[in-house]
Amino acid sequence: MIDEISWRVGYEDAAFFRRLFKRITGMAPGACRKRFRIPDFARP
Repeated sequence: MIDEISWRVGYEDAAFFRRLFKRITGMAPGACRKRFRIPDFARP
């Protein structure tokens, strides 16, 4: 998933994108996904 996102926003190297994401947000992409996950009851 993160590979596709990094490609779509213009980064060919997903590892670099993950490091940059963590540097900017202070958390890894997976941790961010878990923290801001939409609860099952709110999903369509």
